[in-house]
Amino acid sequence: MYGEIHEQSQAVAHTLEINLPKVKTIVEDVKKAGITNVILTARGSSDNVCVYFKYLCEIYCGIPCGFSAPSVSTIYGGKLKLQNTLVIAVSQSGMGLDILQVVDDANRCGAMTVAITNNPNSLLAKASKFDLFLDCGEEKSVAATKTFTTQMAVLGLLVAEWADNDYLRNCLKQVPQLLTDTLKNEDKIEALAEQSKDFYDCYMLARGLNYVSALEAALKLQETTYIKSKAYSISDFYHGPFAVVDKTQNIFVLHGYGLTNMDSYTMFEHLTNTGANVIVISNDAYFEDYDKVLFVPRCEECISPFAIIETMQLFSNDLALIKGNDPDKPRGLKKVTVTR
Repeated sequence: MYGEIHEQSQAVAHTLEINLPKVKTIVEDVKKAGITNVILTARGSSDNVCVYFKYLCEIYCGIPCGFSAPSVSTIYGGKLKLQNTLVIAVSQSGMGLDILQVVDDANRCGAMTVAITNNPNSLLAKASKFDLFLDCGEEKSVAATKTFTTQMAVLGLLVAEWADNDYLRNCLKQVPQLLTDTLKNEDKIEALAEQSKDFYDCYMLARGLNYVSALEAALKLQETTYIKSKAYSISDFYHGPFAVVDKTQNIFVLHGYGLTNMDSYTMFEHLTNTGANVIVISNDAYFEDYDKVLFVPRCEECISPFAIIETMQLFSNDLALIKGNDPDKPRGLKKVTVTR
């Protein structure tokens, strides 16, 4: 896991380069087909990646995105009307039978289908009209790292080309260097892990584009450290869950400087007023006087999840080792999980 985290900068640069021509072709077909909505289908970390795409696509393309419920097809036999729909299936292995059936049904219903995998010979890649190959090398650790960030990058590229948005294109070009710069914080991340070695549970809070960071950080902690971790959007946390907050709670606020500033600041103030153990991962100078903050490199909000997620990947790896766990071989898990 540690080695694959360090491969991410180069992997993202390569994925963006090799997939640009095919992404342009997909966008041409999408526009000709008059696509009016997107359905996303994935499991695990790949499902979290789709949250990032949903925000970007709806913000920059104005196209509504929803998530499939595979059991509608695999168990209940439901038939969706998917005309004028783009169905994007995301899977590092491309072997999930439930995701495959969603794509097969989408093809029969006249949808346009795109697969994003790290295996161009997989069933999913072959079943889809288009396939985008991550080509980031075999990922040996059970916990997804480089497949996650390359999936984020290629989905971001799809949005940038679909929206014909130079701002987003330029931001994505900065991601490889951002990932490299984030690794310069390794000593501070390890120190934070040491301070967190007695955690039993925690919450991950974020808003907007960084909701993906909260979801993926919680999952990484669950599968490598066995800490009971739960992710919430800051706005949702007010609707009930905030009642659990007291001095015993460990709460991470994951925030990239941008349009969600005020929401993050307000939640931070509410949390610290309760006496909870609040840890901030951010690139925002607002927190510079706080003693429990780990800063990531400053960047545009739309790519800040890359820095925050890489930080939490390293944190999870370090904390797992401190706890005596093998982060590459979590108990009860295997690399390829086939569900129906």
